[in-house]
Amino acid sequence: MEQNKDNFYSIQMASRLSGVGVHTIRAWEKRYSAIVPLRSSTGRRKYSKENIEKLKLLSDLSILGNNIGSMAHLSIEELESMIGQVNKHYANSNRTIPENQTINTDNSLDKLLMALQFYKLDVIGHELEKLKMSLSPKDMALKIVSPLLYEVGVKVEKGNFSISQ
Repeated sequence: MEQNKDNFYSIQMASRLSGVGVHTIRAWEKRYSAIVPLRSSTGRRKYSKENIEKLKLLSDLSILGNNIGSMAHLSIEELESMIGQVNKHYANSNRTIPENQTINTDNSLDKLLMALQFYKLDVIGHELEKLKMSLSPKDMALKIVSPLLYEVGVKVEKGNFSISQ
C-alpha cells in the first residue's frame, strides 16, 4: 500500500516541524540511524509524521542531557516513556534546577545573540528549551527575555541586526 505524498515532508519541513536543524537530522541519520526516511525517485528524503515525532522526542531528551547514541534505536513509545519519567521527576520536585546544575545566564544570552546573528534557529530553540527547563518563568522573563530584547533592539538601532533577526 503506497502512502499519499501529502503524508511526507521534505527535510526542510521536517526540520521546521521538529525543531531539529537540517544538519543535525542528517547527522542523526548517518551516525545513529535514528530515523530512516523514505527516498523519492530522485533520491530526496521524504519524512513521515512518525519520523518527525521521533525527531521531536530525541531533541527533547537530548536537551535534558541524554546521549543521542543511547536513544537513537528506541521506539517512539520508549522515548515517550522516558519523557514521562522526566516529567514525573520534575513534577515531584520543588526545584526547577537540579542541585548540581547552575545556569550562566550571561553565557546563554551570548549564545542566543550569536545564534540570532547567524540565523541558527536550532541553536536558539535548544538554548531556550534548556533555559525553560532550568529557570522559573519570572527568571526567564527578567534574566533572559528582557535583556535579549533590549540587546536586539540596540543592535537593530545601530544597524548591526536587521528587523528579521
